[in-house]
Amino acid sequence: MKINRIPYLVGLALSLSLLFCFPSRVLAQPAPRAESILLWPGGAPGAVGDTDLDKPDLTLYPAHGPNVTKTAVVICPGGGYAHLAIGHEGHDVARWFNSIGVSAFVLKYRLGMRYHYPAQLQDVQRALRYVRAHSSDWGVDPQRIGVMGFSAGGHLASTAGTHFDSGDSNSSDAIDRQSSRPDFMILIYPVITLTDEYTHQGSKHYLLGENPDPALVELLSNEKQVTKDTPPTFLIHADDDTTVPPQNSILFYLALKKAGVRAEMHIFRHGGHGFGLAPRDAVLGAWPGLLRNWLLDSGLMRCTVFPLEVRGSERVDTGATPSNHEPRERCPQGRLLGSATIPQRRCMNERECGTGFQPPQTNRAWKNPSPGGPASCPVVVMSAWGKSGGRRLCRGVAHACSRTDLSQPALAVPQTSKPCNSGYPSA
Repeated sequence: MKINRIPYLVGLALSLSLLFCFPSRVLAQPAPRAESILLWPGGAPGAVGDTDLDKPDLTLYPAHGPNVTKTAVVICPGGGYAHLAIGHEGHDVARWFNSIGVSAFVLKYRLGMRYHYPAQLQDVQRALRYVRAHSSDWGVDPQRIGVMGFSAGGHLASTAGTHFDSGDSNSSDAIDRQSSRPDFMILIYPVITLTDEYTHQGSKHYLLGENPDPALVELLSNEKQVTKDTPPTFLIHADDDTTVPPQNSILFYLALKKAGVRAEMHIFRHGGHGFGLAPRDAVLGAWPGLLRNWLLDSGLMRCTVFPLEVRGSERVDTGATPSNHEPRERCPQGRLLGSATIPQRRCMNERECGTGFQPPQTNRAWKNPSPGGPASCPVVVMSAWGKSGGRRLCRGVAHACSRTDLSQPALAVPQTSKPCNSGYPSA
């Protein structure tokens, strides 16, 4: 029997063209699926059924790779306590944390159509206890476990940070013996108050139901529950957020400052509500970098140290960390770090600019890049992608003078903004 080979050859040609024209799509391997665990395998307290909505769970994103830290965060997606925006306010955020070496755990908590308070608080407390009890499994420090929340998830996260306990030492459950206090909070356009004109009424309704007890409303207006033991907090909001007005973050920030709790807040001019990581907005999308800087400054991430080699009058960034140098777990801002082999180094916080930080390039030498600086002082240049009139900028010239007394502050770090063609190395 004679076989018509033309269709076969045409099909083969098309297949090969797809293979070579779109290799990444044809050959790419799917990312491994993150593991999820039930917070209460035997059933959650107060469960009213046996459906997926009755089973709070935690999706695990432990960090891997050379930049892994000992820090972890439990993420509470938003959704007005009525649904969960678990994609852009959950899994996407967890993957971003992994990219900077932080382990992340996305919480699916119970919702207001079937559950009211305290079910949601029980879920986030159980998640924090679970991560703390299993911290050694992922190389996490049990004293570096924070909570993050978006919108109504921000209310839940702030509730965890203002309503916590040290655990039940007599419990037969090793998880319940752990503290539920988060070590830090990250609140992104959070619902905070339930008693003020700025209250998000939908979140209040789904959390507490109709006609809630005024005492309970007061208890869960978290700006009124801040104490000196409330964890350090990072806040982000948009000024034009009409769903959850920025006064929610402002009220919480003022309460933190009154209680003497370390806090940082950024309010962007535009953004509205529910923007997540804002990957398509060059301005608003800078907030994850601000968070990364805050984590660095708080000692929750490994500091980046660029060793310098002095070659005559030139100061050269070698672009490599000495093999005998154990990365510091804390990066004290404005202080020098040293070792027997390379005493002249500066512990640098990375300043975000435009689309991201660019470390100094390997083996790039600079002659006198900082006029007016001490002649014997090596200079570290932090360069970043940024634009001003179409020109890239080099930012952050830091003097890194050698000191023997590491308890004393180093020289101030002047932040500059000079075009790359003005004597500073191009990024």
